[in-house]
Amino acid sequence: MEKKVILEKEYYDLWRKSRHSVEDVNVVIEVYKYLKDKALKKEEYDSVIDKAHIYFLDNLFLLTTSELCHGFSEIDEEFIKSSFLSSEFKEEIYLTLKDYDCPDELKELLNGDKDFNDFTKEEIELIMNFNVPEDNREWHEHHLYLIDDYLFVLDGVGVVQYIKEKYGDTLPIEMLKRSNVRPRAFYYSAYGVDYSILGEYHLFSLYKKFVKYYPDKVEEFISLVNSIDLITPTEFVDNYMTFVKNGLNSNFMLEKGNISIEGLDGNKRDALGPISLFSLFDSRESKDAKYSRKLEKEHSDGIKRDFEKMVNDYNESIGSSMVLTIKPDNN
Repeated sequence: MEKKVILEKEYYDLWRKSRHSVEDVNVVIEVYKYLKDKALKKEEYDSVIDKAHIYFLDNLFLLTTSELCHGFSEIDEEFIKSSFLSSEFKEEIYLTLKDYDCPDELKELLNGDKDFNDFTKEEIELIMNFNVPEDNREWHEHHLYLIDDYLFVLDGVGVVQYIKEKYGDTLPIEMLKRSNVRPRAFYYSAYGVDYSILGEYHLFSLYKKFVKYYPDKVEEFISLVNSIDLITPTEFVDNYMTFVKNGLNSNFMLEKGNISIEGLDGNKRDALGPISLFSLFDSRESKDAKYSRKLEKEHSDGIKRDFEKMVNDYNESIGSSMVLTIKPDNN
């Protein structure tokens, strides 16, 4: 039976239906179910996406990896962690692998009642390390990274162990990327304090990842945030990357300023250098620059206060006794 093809307008109407003011995860589940037996025609490129429901998941996971987006809603997380989506992922993987010489243990795992979030590290490795032939484009170009996005959101013991082992020392950088922030400070050079680029929601998203992956380093992360004078994207990313290189230890000399040449090649570094020096000179001499810095300081302090409230509300909701207090800064 030929699949029904839907147009982009209908798809994006459904996408918006799953986004705005949704208070019931079943709304998202019903949208996904409707898309599951549909193909999507992208008229601009005159192409057809065979699985509209997989495209839906692509868009969903993009919410935490694109700096143009602002993370998951509570309903998004509930949907991703649901038994429903776990069953869907197991079915998708089984249909992809069933024609190969899968071990019985893998078949039983994918057809069983156990949720992905309850899989052990070894069970996840059994799935992810299965030797799928290179000619299976769907698996190598699509399913593997989609499953990785999925696993990164889950919080089961085995999943956390798998992710920590997979990424190793690069995990804190991956956590930053999956909090809608690029790990390149020079990308944000000359940006001031900007909630939309780096604000309390980005910090809170990163905080929750520390709670999940590095619970023993949560206070160090809080200390880092406390220590940064202005939460500009450049200043935060610059210092966060040093924090990572320092073994997630916040005891180091902080970088200040919203110009960074870290990671640039020689030509770009030479071009940006004079701008950096001019910015420093201007900030010392110009009254307008001093007033602008005062406003930025107020906005930065507002981000810290909102972050403090979000953390304390979250800790209360999970029964944690930890209370975050943002230190007053008299500079």
